[in-house]
Amino acid sequence: MPFAELYRSLFPSISEGVFKELRRYLTENPKLEKWLYAPTTFEHLAQGDIVKALPACFIDASGNVKKAKAPVPAILLSNTCDMSVDAGYPRKPQYTIVPLFPFVEENYDAEKVRDIKVNTLTDILYLPNIPSLDGDYIAQLDTACSVSSEYIHSVIVTLSRSSLSQKGYYYFMAKLSLHLTRPENEVERLMA
Repeated sequence: MPFAELYRSLFPSISEGVFKELRRYLTENPKLEKWLYAPTTFEHLAQGDIVKALPACFIDASGNVKKAKAPVPAILLSNTCDMSVDAGYPRKPQYTIVPLFPFVEENYDAEKVRDIKVNTLTDILYLPNIPSLDGDYIAQLDTACSVSSEYIHSVIVTLSRSSLSQKGYYYFMAKLSLHLTRPENEVERLMA
């Protein structure tokens, strides 16, 4: 199912006009890298910025913290206003990031490669040809972790990063919405 149809099936209240415009735009502009990224980065950190190297960690099945062996590329999930600096101090103590992993087609069967590249899997965001990195990457949206905002602000001037374009930002918001807030089909919630 193409991304526009997936989006509509999960959010049926989307107006017909908006749906047609989304479908038309994605059909006319199938190469994400042509419109996903902004030509320059913002002076400030912004939601959706892709940073070249940040520390990341995960909790494994035993409950142990597993750190990435080296800093990894990551996309910033925190809201832009939450990452602002007020009177010299970051507004929030932690920022949420999602580590990026190189997309290696050989690791997947042909159908999964196609689904990843057209962004129809709700938990994976495909990011082709990121300007500040070499190659294609994926963000597995369920691998989010937090990093100290003070740390990020202390190293950000030395790290290359890329920002999303306006269309890229809304595409990213759609992917996050599809992953985190899609309607539950098989859960019956009881009234209190």
